[in-house]
Amino acid sequence: MGWQWSPYPPPRTTAQDLMDNRMLEFYLEFADIVSTDDSQERIKARLNALFAYADSRALTGHTSLDGLRQLVNDLHWELLDARRFGTFYRFVFFMCREKGQKSLTVSIAVDAWRLALTGRFRLLDQWCEFVRMHHRHAITEDTWRQVLEFSRVVHEDLSNYDPEGAWPVLVDEFVDHMYRSSSCSCIAEACVCDPSAVLSSSEVLDATSQLNRANTLPGMAATAGSKRRRKDTNDEVSLSRHLKRLLLEKPLLMSSGGF
Repeated sequence: MGWQWSPYPPPRTTAQDLMDNRMLEFYLEFADIVSTDDSQERIKARLNALFAYADSRALTGHTSLDGLRQLVNDLHWELLDARRFGTFYRFVFFMCREKGQKSLTVSIAVDAWRLALTGRFRLLDQWCEFVRMHHRHAITEDTWRQVLEFSRVVHEDLSNYDPEGAWPVLVDEFVDHMYRSSSCSCIAEACVCDPSAVLSSSEVLDATSQLNRANTLPGMAATAGSKRRRKDTNDEVSLSRHLKRLLLEKPLLMSSGGF
């Protein structure tokens, strides 16, 4: 069928449209490369060539995020498959790297995790905030991949977390952070709701004791051989003193016996 005249102008192709289309093309090429039976050297060479071409089009690093967000919409149904989502997740890391880098900066990694794992990782907000506030080193590809595994297999309450598992140190530190945050949150139950209330010294000690005995998040107790440092006596004393100071911020009526 030949060309036909139309009273309507053709749709305009914007720079964003071109970037979105290229991102889809890059993803399809990436998926093809990583799924082949080629040698590791051949796969690496093809991926390097693909990244160099994408970088020459200014589609890598932080600028890739807009195209990746549109790609999430384009691949919506395909990403329901766990294996295909795994490929997409690897592609996000691949595209978000800056030129010549093998890792992601913390800021880009946090944005990329929010893009890829929203609706899939129930501890995503806590994870991203922890990494943003406490981690200063670049995010390696191994850590990136293991965070996906962590989001898939570990329960929201961390009840099935295995401290002896082969998790990266960053994940272990996050779990320890969640343990401490959960311990400190118990202070709300130990204190009375009325901020003007007066606490006796015995009530302070009782609240601190309850806090120290509180069963916080299941699965938090480190076992022998854990990569995470076991909480020693000094840790217990430090935590007790810290929590006691929080309690003492309320007006305190000292009993005659004192502490």
